[in-house]
Amino acid sequence: MKKAYYILILVTIPILYACQNKSSSKESEKLKRTTKNNDTGLTMENPYLGQKPPGLIPEPFAPGLVTTSNWEVCGTFTPDMKSFYFIRDHGPDTDMEFVVFEYKNKSWQERVVSKRVGQPFISPDGKTMHLGRRYKERTENGEWSEIKKLDTAFQEIKIMRLTTSSKGMYVFDEIGMPDGDGVIRYSRLINGKRETPKDFGKQINTGKMNAHPFIAPDESYLIWDGRREDGYGHSDIYISFKQEDGSWGEAINMGDQINTAAWEAGASVTPDGKYLIFNRNVGSDKYENVDVYWVDAQVIENLRPKKDNNISTINIEGPYLGQKPPGLTPEPFAPGIITTKGVEDGGVFTHNMNEFHFIRKRLDNQRYESVIYKLENNQWSETTNSKVYYPFFAPNGETMHVGKRYKERTATGWSDTRNLGDPFEEIDIMSLSVSSKGTYVFDERRADDSGLLRYSRLINGKREAPRLFGKNINSGTRNSHPFIAPDESYMIWDGIKDSGFGNVDLYISFRQKDGTWGASINMGDKINTEAYEAGPKVTPDGKYLFFVRVVNSTAEDPYADIDIFWADARIIETLRPKTSAFIFKTI
Repeated sequence: MKKAYYILILVTIPILYACQNKSSSKESEKLKRTTKNNDTGLTMENPYLGQKPPGLIPEPFAPGLVTTSNWEVCGTFTPDMKSFYFIRDHGPDTDMEFVVFEYKNKSWQERVVSKRVGQPFISPDGKTMHLGRRYKERTENGEWSEIKKLDTAFQEIKIMRLTTSSKGMYVFDEIGMPDGDGVIRYSRLINGKRETPKDFGKQINTGKMNAHPFIAPDESYLIWDGRREDGYGHSDIYISFKQEDGSWGEAINMGDQINTAAWEAGASVTPDGKYLIFNRNVGSDKYENVDVYWVDAQVIENLRPKKDNNISTINIEGPYLGQKPPGLTPEPFAPGIITTKGVEDGGVFTHNMNEFHFIRKRLDNQRYESVIYKLENNQWSETTNSKVYYPFFAPNGETMHVGKRYKERTATGWSDTRNLGDPFEEIDIMSLSVSSKGTYVFDERRADDSGLLRYSRLINGKREAPRLFGKNINSGTRNSHPFIAPDESYMIWDGIKDSGFGNVDLYISFRQKDGTWGASINMGDKINTEAYEAGPKVTPDGKYLFFVRVVNSTAEDPYADIDIFWADARIIETLRPKTSAFIFKTI
């Protein structure tokens, strides 16, 4: 019966399972293991339970100690970094445990504190352990008191997780909301008195399942999880930064390194400010295996908006950012302006050629950022945004596509992000382009790296179900980043095939007279090299082919330096089969 109840709860908010009160067959304060420092080197000179710190890609925390093949959630350190609390479930027919690793007598010791009593969070001063709408206080002998209850105003709210800032502000969620909306609230300590709980605004409380908030000790940012239309599938982790006027900024999805198509939730930052800790479902949709992950907290700074987002660029006038057009041999686009020593990716113009969008990885801080060059009064200016996205603009300029999400042009700019909906939500789309007739052409990221390209036409105003291209397109591996010509006369994409020059190459297929697609044609040794070439697009005026190429690799990073290249689009016509070839092949 236990697992049946568990799955039902997960339909609403999975981590709620860790907070339900059940009987426990285990003795509280049970000593589980003692890990001696002369056996494993787990000393305070090597903190975090002796684990090697992660970089900007999340890793399971303390495999074999904390993270196992079962269920571990709600990891949190005390401010002195000498205790790590979390909740564990060993699997079917067992009861969940409230567990702590403590550093005592020069070793990390594990014990079961009790049955689970709520999601733990330790206040920045280390004096209070919050457990939702209950709490414990640190006693004079350094132990924790019996469980106490918050004031009546909080007892009326079904709080799952409550965190607090150094100023004493409570930030907490509410479970059991209608339709699973979830509401995040706050309550400040003003002149020593606790104010009545208040809701955050729509920039926080939008979407579904908003839960598990973490407020920075200095209240400079707020992290929580929820479901939004710009998400990666299930519950994602979001962040909002406090503005100079005291308001909260827009919700920022923490990106595809933190969030996946699976469930991510319950984030917090270690008291030393160095690492972000969160939960990820690595099992099935039954949540039988949820793990604790950690990642360098630099990911937070990488998302923090700049105070000055607009930088005027001097002496850049005329079309194509003032660049001399290339011939049939590709050249780096706008050296020193767009193309630099580092990573630039995804270059694309808007339909009117007045904006150029791309992604940049800054060398000074290794942050990825979205960059827009905009032409106004014959002068190009640069704007940057910490929210990274790879757009494609519909030929009529009315829609910005970003994978399976999109925005529509409004009188003042762009609408909120929307989802294409079923059946596109079931496909892990990296890149989608669209023709003047409304045909979608898009890829699918696959675990086996095969890559599949699909299309979906607009027929009598209705969107047809996605269909696979034939084997003439979907042969080889890593087929991705398709570009469909506005008139649907050709399609360009990248992939690995036997006819390639080494790594990923660009290929083109031309539409035949009978409406079928011709053979895949490698775009030749001017475009393709032994390196990686990908992401082809033709400018809206039809004059130039843009793509990216890896120009430098290292043992640590095979994509250390990616540049945006452009070439005269007449190269496409040099590859178009002659009419006689069509006749010969169709006889």
